[in-house]
Amino acid sequence: MATGKIRTSSLSQTMPLVLPRLIAAGHDVERTAIGIRAGKLLVITDDDAARYRLIAIDLTTGESSDIVPEHDEDVLLDAGLTASGLVLTYSHDASHRMQLASDDGVLGDALPLGQGISVTASDATTETDIVFVTTTSFTDPGTRHRFTVSGNRVTGSEALPRTASAPRTATRIIRAKSAGGTLVVPHLRGGGEYGAEWHRQGTKERKQNVFDDLFAVAEHLFADQLAFAAHDTGLTLA
Repeated sequence: MATGKIRTSSLSQTMPLVLPRLIAAGHDVERTAIGIRAGKLLVITDDDAARYRLIAIDLTTGESSDIVPEHDEDVLLDAGLTASGLVLTYSHDASHRMQLASDDGVLGDALPLGQGISVTASDATTETDIVFVTTTSFTDPGTRHRFTVSGNRVTGSEALPRTASAPRTATRIIRAKSAGGTLVVPHLRGGGEYGAEWHRQGTKERKQNVFDDLFAVAEHLFADQLAFAAHDTGLTLA
């Protein structure tokens, strides 16, 4: 997400140009502008929200207000404007989900994308109520979805034909399962799966947390007898 200053300017019939006016400043928080609706700039920010929230900044007064507050568990990754509402992308337990909302932030239908998926692309514009979403997973190389929406409701959905080949991860899973093994993908502090604070806990002077998390995963696998140590080679296999 971009950080720093947000400036705005407007045109007037009596004045050819109005100089940009500062409405937000500083690098201590993240801000990503997603669009303008009814004279308000919509911005995703982690200001007082480690899992991010969507705010609206009035371009006339500079005052800000919450549209979609910080979620209790999930991380707000992205938002888009449709002709009649909003489409939100969240990180939930290191996978993705999408949900519709009205312009005033009332949450509505979830987009039926399936479980354990990653959203690799989404396309929503203020000119239409058609939303395109591309997803992948460990076993799906890529599916493109087409949704028709109305405000915070889904009124139609369609999965478009796939064109990609099987993902490498699917091959690894097949090999691991056929050998009687289990594929484990750890999510360590320092990533963005659980918000800004989770990321900060694995950076700079806190970098040791990343290695501690990895060892904790290994210890858990040993305790559950899902892994064993190959002492003759010095390798740990899972």
